[in-house]
Amino acid sequence: MVPDNDWGRRVGEAFWDTWSNAGGSVTNAVSYAPDDAVANAVKSALNVRGERAQLEDIGALFLLALPEYARQVPPTLDYYYASDLPIYATSHLHEGTLQPRLNQDLDDVFFVDIPWQIPDAAVGGEEVLPHYESYRSFREEGEMSMFRLMAMGVDAYEIAANIQNFTENGRMSGATGQLTLTSDGRIYRELPWAKFQNGIPTPILTPSFLSDGES
Repeated sequence: MVPDNDWGRRVGEAFWDTWSNAGGSVTNAVSYAPDDAVANAVKSALNVRGERAQLEDIGALFLLALPEYARQVPPTLDYYYASDLPIYATSHLHEGTLQPRLNQDLDDVFFVDIPWQIPDAAVGGEEVLPHYESYRSFREEGEMSMFRLMAMGVDAYEIAANIQNFTENGRMSGATGQLTLTSDGRIYRELPWAKFQNGIPTPILTPSFLSDGES
């Protein structure tokens, strides 16, 4: 499920290509109107007949949505008897502030985000986050809408200041994820996974969760 706009088309095509190249198959693709009823998109995505989703060929739902829309998706799946269907989303559904009551409807939704946005993704808590002093300083400023850009700026500065070590080691723990220097000179960024529990983003610390659904 992706929004029916240029952003949604770009992300949808990238997901389709990457998932297909990894051996997966996309059984259904829905471009939803953000202002339209969520139920309409869910019914189409899950082949709802009557009041029940048809999940024989559907193993998970990939969701690209902003918070207000995303919060409506899990309850709608519940209504159509698809509460056990895993939902995997991008960081766009996470505003970066703790809103447990507002985000309870996102419980059990998996998503990726930068370490600075989900501090507990670092073993030991936020105090062992990469570039913690910068994190604390920017966090105190409270400009959450700019926080991801601030983290990117910190990583850009740290790479420039430590370019020799980064080139030699090929890897760095950054504010925006684990940074790896590829053979063609590009920087690959790996983000930590989290899921909502009781409306709060909770880190998933093992790579095996995709197969067993547990941290």
